[in-house]
Amino acid sequence: MRNALKPGGIVCSQAGTAWANLDIVKNTLKIAHHLYPVAEYAVCNVPTYPTGQIGFVIAGLSQVRCGSVGKDFVMSSNPD
Repeated sequence: MRNALKPGGIVCSQAGTAWANLDIVKNTLKIAHHLYPVAEYAVCNVPTYPTGQIGFVIAGLSQVRCGSVGKDFVMSSNPD
């Protein structure tokens, strides 16, 4: 997927939730940090899910502007 990204493009993958799968979340984010210079973990509310949330790892090759709030998509600290 890394080679398919256009400039400013992102990749997004389901990554579990910290409430039920913290080890999976940490490992998935660690792999994303290894493969991409920019990686973040994000959650959204899903009332029908057991924990009420679902998590995602969003990664890219460079910092990009995301969303209407103008928040920068920036590299997070290494999860180790």
